[in-house]
Amino acid sequence: MDGRPVAQAIRSKIKQQISILRKERVEPNLATVLVGDNPASKAYLRNIHAACQETGISSRSTELPPNSSQEDMGKVIRELNEDRNVTGVLLQLPLPKGLNEVVATSKISAEKDVDGLNPCNLGLLFQKAPRIVPCTPKGIMAILRYYGVRVAGKHAVIINRTKLLGRPLSQLLLNEDATVTVCHSKTEGLGEIAKQADILFTGIGRRNEFTVGTKMI
Repeated sequence: MDGRPVAQAIRSKIKQQISILRKERVEPNLATVLVGDNPASKAYLRNIHAACQETGISSRSTELPPNSSQEDMGKVIRELNEDRNVTGVLLQLPLPKGLNEVVATSKISAEKDVDGLNPCNLGLLFQKAPRIVPCTPKGIMAILRYYGVRVAGKHAVIINRTKLLGRPLSQLLLNEDATVTVCHSKTEGLGEIAKQADILFTGIGRRNEFTVGTKMI
């Protein structure tokens, strides 16, 4: 399934929503925080800011050195939480070694937590009352709806168990009445489990080590 037409439809809708908000004197403003100099993270954030510019969302970027402490990062997040001009905060993950992601994401205001990783937002997702949902799982559900894929009653197999993808996606699918199996690098008989899927999702980061081949479908 091609995600590009889905993305374009969503961006067109967002442009219209931003136009309405500005007429009401509301200025959406996304603040991103990057700790370290991970090239993949920098590329991802460049795309985020480009998408903001395309849709009319104001954005700003804060970059901290790799040796920043938990306190340094917490101070930046606190300032963004308190800044009334900032309506959304995105902390780019993964963080450098030595920094606690759970502590950091917990400090982001639940109302400004655009990645949906604050414990309050994750809890609402598991209570079947989601408010802000991690973007990749939400995007996957949007693609399924766009192409008319019915998930109720289907066996969905997810090869990923991260908090950014596999775990929240499993809950979104459960909320839509799918039967869900979550697999990972320690799963025994992964190929046979994958073959049982009506809908198969994979999000493995180590592409050189693992791909879903024809024998798994």
